[in-house]
Amino acid sequence: MTAVLFVCTGNLCRSPMAQGLFAQRIKGSDIEIHDIDSAGIYARENSPPPEEAQGAAAESGFDISSIRSRPFDRERDYVRFTHIIAMDEGHLDFLRAVSPQECIADIRMLRDSQGRSISVADPYGRSMRAYRRALKLIETGITTFIAELS
Repeated sequence: MTAVLFVCTGNLCRSPMAQGLFAQRIKGSDIEIHDIDSAGIYARENSPPPEEAQGAAAESGFDISSIRSRPFDRERDYVRFTHIIAMDEGHLDFLRAVSPQECIADIRMLRDSQGRSISVADPYGRSMRAYRRALKLIETGITTFIAELS
């Protein structure tokens, strides 16, 4: 069964926006996803996305207000998810470096329609424009990812 985890630094902005957008986009599709979640490499437990992330999501028609941050769990997440999507190169390097040898998950970044990796800059603490820019990149990558899963 397909299960997808989006990973960023604090699990406050990028990965919750990716989780929420992906869940909204596959709703009503033929794609069967067992689980969709997000986590942060350095996340604190149970923090909501900042207002700017929630606002950018709402402008795009989906709600992330119920998502709460959680740390990436090395013991559980590598076996629970079939796809682990990093939001930038640093996350990708970390996820690959600490993955167990028996890990079969597809660990990668979002990609554009040409197959090039998309690095989403962290908008945390920046302007609303930075959140919108991050979400635009995430939308591009989610569109490609859904096409790959179809």
